[in-house]
Amino acid sequence: MTCCLYDARGCVGDLASIHGLKLVSDDVTRVTDEPQVKKFFEEGYAPITRELIDGFKAIHSSDKDIASTIDNLVNMLAKCDTKAIISDLDGIECPDLTIHRGTHEIGGSKARTSEDVPIIGRFVRMERAE
Repeated sequence: MTCCLYDARGCVGDLASIHGLKLVSDDVTRVTDEPQVKKFFEEGYAPITRELIDGFKAIHSSDKDIASTIDNLVNMLAKCDTKAIISDLDGIECPDLTIHRGTHEIGGSKARTSEDVPIIGRFVRMERAE
């Protein structure tokens, strides 16, 4: 199953498989001291801030797949509007599909977060491996 990155306007793009995202999360949260980066994986979403983007840019993984996923994430974060949300779209019924940035987004959702950002699917929270 693929996880996608969303913002307040809809789908930004494919991020990684759930397994791949777990590997990235474990690696990133182990090596970074940036609280916004850790929060992004712990909560499944984060506001778009310079600290978040710079925190990801500062990570240099020796694993080429993890490095590629981080580069992809940084590029997508730069396209996000106010908040980035990781979702796997599990349990979503697609009402009407519309086009957003060349990809499909889910329309018609009435669910909202406390900051009035649409909830699309469920947030994907990464739990750290012990």
